[in-house]
Amino acid sequence: MVKYRRLNQSELEELRDDFIKFLASQSISADDWESWKSKNVEKVDELIDLFSDIVLEKILSEIDYLEILAPMEVKIFSMSDQNARMVGLRLRAGKIDLRKSEEIDAFFNDINKGMSHKPELFQLKKKYSKTKAEEVFFLIKNGATVTDDKLFKNIDALIKE
Repeated sequence: MVKYRRLNQSELEELRDDFIKFLASQSISADDWESWKSKNVEKVDELIDLFSDIVLEKILSEIDYLEILAPMEVKIFSMSDQNARMVGLRLRAGKIDLRKSEEIDAFFNDINKGMSHKPELFQLKKKYSKTKAEEVFFLIKNGATVTDDKLFKNIDALIKE
């Protein structure tokens, strides 16, 4: 059973050389693989699932920041090895769309004007109950996207003031 998700055909094709190395590490020759594809589909599926998990585990464990954006609210997650820290900004007034980078930039470039939107700042720290990769996967599955540290640092600076 796959832990994250199975890589699709185009992803597998991009990782063809890595997949061949993976098969070799499992002592599976090219001839064996070709034979299994028609005679042992269950074993083929199991190996593709295992390879998918290995690849996604590596990628997910290297992600450091995630964001969830809504028109009037932003949540940014800093994903360390042991825990996640979320900082957030919720606007209680005005008409600004925090999903648009130019509007977020305008908010932070003129903080006095930004305060007219009655911002509410919040934060939360959570120790992982699963691995970092599993926590990242859960957040992505629930709408988070990968981002950089810029917005996290901006909101964190406001929280610390």
